[in-house]
Amino acid sequence: MKKLKLKNRSYKILVANYKEWLDILGFAESSVYTFPNYLQEFL
Repeated sequence: MKKLKLKNRSYKILVANYKEWLDILGFAESSVYTFPNYLQEFL
């Protein structure tokens, strides 16, 4: 599902901020990479 492209600017910002938040909380690199993809599928 990584090939799904977000077209809405606010969704792109949401995914980027979620990725940054996971990194700040100290999640593993694999989680920081994978979890935003799950969010993108949901959106």
